[in-house]
Amino acid sequence: MADYVRSAIRRGLHTIIFLEHLEVGIQTRRRTWLSRHDFEQYFATAARLQRQFGCRIRIVTGVEVGWNPDAVDELRDLLGAFPWQWRGISYHFYRDGSRHLNMVSHNPDELKKLARIGPERILDHYFQQLIQAHHILGCQVICHLDAALRHLDGIRLTPRHHHLIDTLFQDMALKGTRLEINTSGLAMRGAPFPGPEIIRHALAHGIAVLPGSDAHHPGQVGRFFHLLPELLNQSRQ
Repeated sequence: MADYVRSAIRRGLHTIIFLEHLEVGIQTRRRTWLSRHDFEQYFATAARLQRQFGCRIRIVTGVEVGWNPDAVDELRDLLGAFPWQWRGISYHFYRDGSRHLNMVSHNPDELKKLARIGPERILDHYFQQLIQAHHILGCQVICHLDAALRHLDGIRLTPRHHHLIDTLFQDMALKGTRLEINTSGLAMRGAPFPGPEIIRHALAHGIAVLPGSDAHHPGQVGRFFHLLPELLNQSRQ
């Protein structure tokens, strides 16, 4: 975490928000999120870094909550166990029988299974569940909104998907929830998550946007942030 903070300072950022992943009840081959014990260490480390670097940068301890409609009580329990300063909501895992498939994975086996289920069906479910997650859990930001199935070729959002996004945006505008502009998409597809059309739609709803670099190593902190002013100007046109 100290390396991420140092990288943010070098980039001239005034704030760094850590959004460590929280998932509950997910049955998959590899855990990519923190345990309760990990989060205890996370908060202790963040407090130490705040003492060390607090005069140079604001350090915010947040969480990216992975929605699981089958584990709402457990999610609420963990969310209530720590003093989060910031909450983001995402949705990664689609339940397929007794196991979960990662909707943002590039694993070929998972992609084949997701393709067999059907992209349109999965995306319907994905946006419906984000609406439910936002309504039930609440948060400050919705993360990488259109990133589901990002590694499947030829994905297109249907009018129904846009209708569901509009429903979500109406609730976000009402509650003051921000939309993350996740710049990792610029490296993956030449456009952030979500893309310009959805950003334009969010701005029309009066939704505030928040840059997120989705940094999985310190060198990615603040990546492509310098491109955001122009991207936002284009989205307002």
